[in-house]
Amino acid sequence: MKREENAFSERMARYVSAVENAARTAFPEDEHGLREPMRYSLLAGGKRIRPALVLAFAEHFGAGAEDAMPYALAIEALHTYTLVHDDLPAMDNDTLRRGKPTCHVAFGEWQAILAGDALQAESFALAASAESMTAGQTRRAVSALAEAASRVCVGQYMDLSNESGGERTFPPDVVATLKTCELFSVACQLGAIAATPDFDELTEEAARAFGYRLGMAFQIQDDILNAVGDEKTLGKNAGTDGERGKLNFVTVFGLEKAQELADAEFRELALLITENLGKDAFLSDLCDSLQRRRT
Repeated sequence: MKREENAFSERMARYVSAVENAARTAFPEDEHGLREPMRYSLLAGGKRIRPALVLAFAEHFGAGAEDAMPYALAIEALHTYTLVHDDLPAMDNDTLRRGKPTCHVAFGEWQAILAGDALQAESFALAASAESMTAGQTRRAVSALAEAASRVCVGQYMDLSNESGGERTFPPDVVATLKTCELFSVACQLGAIAATPDFDELTEEAARAFGYRLGMAFQIQDDILNAVGDEKTLGKNAGTDGERGKLNFVTVFGLEKAQELADAEFRELALLITENLGKDAFLSDLCDSLQRRRT
């Protein structure tokens, strides 16, 4: 068991290090002033789960991680844009992210808006820049990424609509599907695309199904941690969902039921890995580590 844990930790560390090195290269310091808030948010740390999923799925289906790196950077740039904009005063108005002041606190609101806009645009440019991919792979990757970006915006619209004082009509699983699940799903899909020059619907669907389940489990856990965690451990503001009267898995179902829902998602993930993904040890260990997370 210890050897398996070490193998997982070493592989995850390899992915994280590769992603962060590539991000520093892709986003140099000295191009223009807007790079500073972009780099501040992109290089602020974090678990790097989404780009790791790109690389893991690329390797699972037979591609090299280095070939899939532009897709990994693309999803992390897109994810970072969503965080920068989520934290804005007009949205969640959060002041802490990954243990540091949020982008708009550190640089100002208009700088954060533009940094987020630029990161979103860069995500598509990065996906299109993968030199080892065919034209078909590039089209599929950019299209998948663009669809995910659009669906995330719809999810954020629903999330904020629930808080606006009007009719609260969007349940937390729908919002989670369009926000967290969508980014996890497209990350896995991008890894599958990197490994399949010819379109393979079954491969991409297997990847997306895993990403969807992992995203749902992750979001339910986030809602639980927001309710019971502390800012020092989480690296971000805690208790904010309850204060805003936000509809999430805890405020709707309660802590005990939310934990049951998260555990059920992890059981489904174990089945997916066994039935669709060849009992991939890294993905199993990733799920186990996320099920135990406290941040």
